[in-house]
Formats: sequence, structure tokens, C-alpha cells
Amino acid sequence: MGIMVCLAMVANAQRSMEWYSYWGSNIAGSQIEPQRMIVDNDGNIYVAATFGGTKVSVEGTTLSSNSSADKGDAVIVKMTPSKVVSWVYPVVNAGKATIADLAIDSEGNIVAVGSFTNSIKVGSNNMAIDESNMGQVGIYVLKLNNNGQAIYAKQISASDGAKAGGVAIDSQDNILVTGTLDGDATFVEGGSAEGEFTNTAQLFIAKYSKTGSLQWHQFRNDNGASVYGRPYIAIDAQDNFYVAASITGTTTFNSKAISCAASNAIILAYKANGTEDWCHVINGAEADEAGGIAVSPIGQVAMAVNHHSGDLYLDDLTDKFNNGYAFGSAFAHTGIFAFDLAGTYKWFYDWGYSNGDSGSDAICYGLRCTDEGVWYVAGMMTGRLGGSRLPEEERTIPNGKNSGVETVDNQWITHNTNGGQDCYLLTLTRSGKLANIIRPGGPQYEYGIDVALSPDKKSLYLLQAINVRDNVPYTCPDNIFDSWTDLYAPKNWASRKSNYTLLNVFCPENNGTATNYGKDYKGIFASSLLVKYAMPDINPNQLPFFTVDEAYSQALSIANAQGKVTLFPLEKSGDVEFDGETVSGTFSSNDKRFCGVLAIDSIALPGDIQYYEYDATTHYSIRSNPRNLRYMPILEGKNEAIDNIRSLDATVTPTLCSDNLYIRCDETNYSVNIYTMDGRMIFSNENVAVIGVGGRLASGNYLIEVRAGNKRNITSVVVK
Repeated sequence: MGIMVCLAMVANAQRSMEWYSYWGSNIAGSQIEPQRMIVDNDGNIYVAATFGGTKVSVEGTTLSSNSSADKGDAVIVKMTPSKVVSWVYPVVNAGKATIADLAIDSEGNIVAVGSFTNSIKVGSNNMAIDESNMGQVGIYVLKLNNNGQAIYAKQISASDGAKAGGVAIDSQDNILVTGTLDGDATFVEGGSAEGEFTNTAQLFIAKYSKTGSLQWHQFRNDNGASVYGRPYIAIDAQDNFYVAASITGTTTFNSKAISCAASNAIILAYKANGTEDWCHVINGAEADEAGGIAVSPIGQVAMAVNHHSGDLYLDDLTDKFNNGYAFGSAFAHTGIFAFDLAGTYKWFYDWGYSNGDSGSDAICYGLRCTDEGVWYVAGMMTGRLGGSRLPEEERTIPNGKNSGVETVDNQWITHNTNGGQDCYLLTLTRSGKLANIIRPGGPQYEYGIDVALSPDKKSLYLLQAINVRDNVPYTCPDNIFDSWTDLYAPKNWASRKSNYTLLNVFCPENNGTATNYGKDYKGIFASSLLVKYAMPDINPNQLPFFTVDEAYSQALSIANAQGKVTLFPLEKSGDVEFDGETVSGTFSSNDKRFCGVLAIDSIALPGDIQYYEYDATTHYSIRSNPRNLRYMPILEGKNEAIDNIRSLDATVTPTLCSDNLYIRCDETNYSVNIYTMDGRMIFSNENVAVIGVGGRLASGNYLIEVRAGNKRNITSVVVK
């Protein structure tokens, strides 16, 4: 029996973790810290990082430093889905550079933004900072093709400093950049300085065409307010864009007065042409900071707020998001606020509340939304007295637990209770309900920096920063559900350590045989970990097409399941029922066509561990099972009534396409939506006549919907 249990555990680890890539160096002072990650349509991974020291290694590729500053080298690494480094682009020529964000356009080009001094590399040339207005630090906008060759670089410099925030790319491959400026700024190299800044850290937005010409820019020249921390930017299908930031002081936005006595997080909405639209302030008594922003294809925008305030308010409303915190202002927790694209509040989710004197931390570093509308939150949490709750609920830590989070089945997942920082990854449903949590790693300081999915949705990439601790020199990428304290306890260690991948964390104190570190590098020496996890499929991936007002029924299952299979709904249309195996019902209209399902399969549990308790009624134990949220949209299509899908007089040509789609519609105002054959909306815009799909869409079949009011036309096209 013991052999069978061990084999099951090994199978679990191998099946959940496809591979890991660990970057760093044991040379004193040489370290590498991840910043951002994106994945292209072919599954290639692009990682932005900063490193310092003499050199570091990435999968056998040595990165040599061009900067004398600690972590002053910014780099972009391209890696294939099979973990082969395709190329590394060193940003720095001389001086130092940070790298804040990455984006990818429809042609597969990469756009990076960051800050720099002296000069950066632009292919075989260099771009020196423009000091015409005495700028000492500039922001760069660097565009590379997917072979790692520079296309161009632009810069924004300011007299007293500048910091890059985020970058987003619209439907026409225009580039939007945001950040902060200290002092007068030059937006065109050699141009005139602008601004009469009384306060430092002023928010700016600049828009470039795909060829790099500056289309417009704007900045806040406030006498009474400053931006605190980094601003983030996201863009919707209509090219309207949204900025999440944190400010202190008093200002206005679209004639609305904003007053922040402490540092408060704000969300600012703009029209595509840069016109101010709407805004919200997350008010609190303590310092609160934006931690990310993302747009959902179902018409929502969400921002992460890393808040020290226990009580939060939306604008000047009296409704309080009170989480019952019993901790000091030194502890930060993460709240996610979601709004529709018109600015109406939709939902709130919070993570990391405390009901003890020690408090706890939870900080978001990466907020992402899939094209199915599922939210991912990556970050760091501490191992003391934490939990999660919705604002309308009262929860307490269960008896016998001293740390953890409740899951969708009301079970308790234990934190890493040996102290320090732990990486976490939350999955939230479309409506902001907790669906899934993993806590990978070991006893190091581990931070979830960013998350991305493979194009086929069968793999998840998690980017982590690892800072050394002073107890044991290991981290553990496939330990995603276990409690390391329990795993590392002497009574368990000898029998269980062989079932996990133990990575010897890079640190100058580690000679390859050390079993403990000292404290000289505690909490400051960084390395990077990129992990690819397998995600169990729900089969079929595409549910059959349905017809309005006709009975619908579809059984669900998990492909390649191991052990007991459990399926239960996270969110569903009111028109359908789910009995644990089958989705059934009659759809009365096309605007209620969804069903979100969490799929779980189980294997033998790894021994008698107290944290693997299960509910006596449901027998669910999500913590012990490799699992994943697969949101399955149901989309109307082929066998729907012909007069319904052809009621609009419109055409889409050609149906076999390699470059452009041409849209003709007799209506003055109409929308064009592109769907994959499994129902994911991947494009939406208004009144467009030509859509460039060459290089933007992968080869395959797509549905093109032209809609005007209640009329529409659906055309099936093939992209070569």
C-alpha cells in the first residue's frame, strides 16, 4: 500500500507540473528578478526581467551584464513551449534600465516599456537619453519582432525623472503607454519641454501608431495631487482604455472632484481618443495602492487594490466594504473591484483578512483575464492568520486552523505556516467568486509575479520571484497544494521529500551542498522560476450548438481523468440546470448562454495529513486534487433558425482569407464580432469595413457576427 501511495504521488506531481525553468547564479551579487510575462499564439513565452552582477544563466544561456548597477540590466527572454531559449534581448547598452511591462500586437511583435539612464540597445545601434531638457532618466518604448530584432525605440524624458507604468495595444496595433513624470517632459526626441509641474509623479498617457509616430499625449499637471506607485493600463475591444493608479491630494477627472487624504487607488476610464470618461476612487483611511488592471471580454474591467485600510468605500458612498480586519496598518491585503465598461459597480472580492493580532499580508502583482472571462490573481501572501471572504459574509477561522483560505466547497486550504512570504494564484469566476487556489513553493520568500495560459488552454504558466531565506535552501515548484511546514517537518521529511522536486535556491552562500543559509542575503537575493502546469481538460472542449426554444442536453466529462471525477457549476444561465454530470434546459434567448464548470479528478492521497480533511456530506477535497477551472461558453450557431442568423443584410468576404476581411452592412451603426469555434469572442469593434486578420489570427475556422440591434448575420470563414 505504501508503494502504491508513493507512485500515486509521483504521478500527481508529474502530471500537474510539465516543466520548470529556474534562472539565477550562485556568483556573489549576481541575481535575476522577473517582472512580466506574455504568451503568443504559438505558445512561445516572453519574460521580462532585470538582473545584476557579473552574469546569470537561463537554461544554459549566459547573460552578461552591461550595467554597473545592482539589477540594472533589463532583458527580454523568448522561450518555446518546450523550454528552449530562442533568444535573449539585452536592453541596456550603458547605464541601467528597468522593464515594467510587455505587450504583443496582432503581427506577433513585442512591445516593452521601462525606464533607463544613459543608453539602450536598438538593434545594432543605441538610443541615448535625450538631455535637451536636462533629463536624467527617460522612459523607453521598444518594439521587437518575434525573432528578437529591434524595429524601433522611442523615448519620453523628464527633467527630474520618469517611471514607466504599463503598455497596451489596440485593435489597430497602436500602442498606449502610461507612467509618471517628475518635472518638465519631452515626448519627442529633441522637442520642446512641456509642463509646469508643482508636484512630482504626474500621470501621463502617450499613444503611438504601429510604426512608432506619436499620435497624441496628455499628462496631469496637478498642483494638488501626485501619483503614488506604478500606474497600470488595459484596453477593451472598442479601443477605450482604463488606467489604475494611486494618488494623494486633490484633483478632478472629467469635471468630477477627487480628494484623497491618504494614498487611494483610482480607476480612470478614457474614450479611444483620450477623452476623459468616468472614474472611481477606492477610499480608505490608510495607504492603498493599485496592483493591476484587466478587461474581460464579457464587458467588465477590474482593478486590484493592495490596501492597508480595513474599511473601504467606493467614491463618497456610505456603503462600506468592511472586512472585519483585526490588524495594524502595516499589513496589506488584496481587493478586486469590478465595473462594467460604463463604470457601474459589479462585484468585489477580497483576499487575506485577519482575525488575530498577528495579521497577514496578501499582495497582488499580476491580474489577468482570459478570453473566456475568467480572472487570475497572482501574488504573495504571508503565513499568518489569513483568509478570504466576501463583504456581505461573516467568516471565522475554523477551530483548529491557524491560517488559510476557504475554497468553493467551504474547505480550508492551509497557508505555508512557517512564516515568510508564499506565492499564491487565485482563480475567480466571471462574477468574482473564488474557484481555485494554489500555493506553490517551499520555505523561501516566493512571489507570484505573473500568469498566462497556453493558446490551447491546456497549460498554465506561472512566473515567480524567489528571494532566499535563512532556514533551508529549497523551493518546490510541484508542491502546489501541500503545506510545506507539514512536508518539511522531521516526522514527514524523510518519507516524503523524494516525491517532490526540490530546487536548490541560488545564493552566494550556497556551494551546492549547504543545508542552511546564513542571514547575509536574507530577503534580498533574487532568482526567477517559470513553471508550466498541466491543466486537465473538460471534454468535449466545444459544447454542441443549441437552438433557441428547443430542448438542450449535454453530458460533461474530464479527458484523461484519474480517479474519482467531480463536476459542479460555478456560474450558469438561469435557463439551464446541472445535475453533476449533464447541462440541460431550454434557452429562451441568446443573451443567457453560459455555463461555468469546475472539473476535479482525484488520486490516492499522500498519506495521513491533517490538512486533507474533507466535508462529511459532499466528500469534496479540492486541496488534495490537481484541478483547474475550465469555463465553457455555449454559443449559438449552425442549427439555429436561418431567419435568425441571416436577418441582417450584411456580407463578410472572402470566406477563405489570408489577409483582410471586408464587411458590408446596410445599417449605419453595427458591430462586428469574431468568435472561435468553441465560442470565445476574440475581436469586437464598431462600424468597421476592413479587418486585418493576416498574422493576427491563427489558421483555422471562425464565426464572424455582424449585429445591428436585434438583427444579425453570421458567416463562417477560414483563415489560411
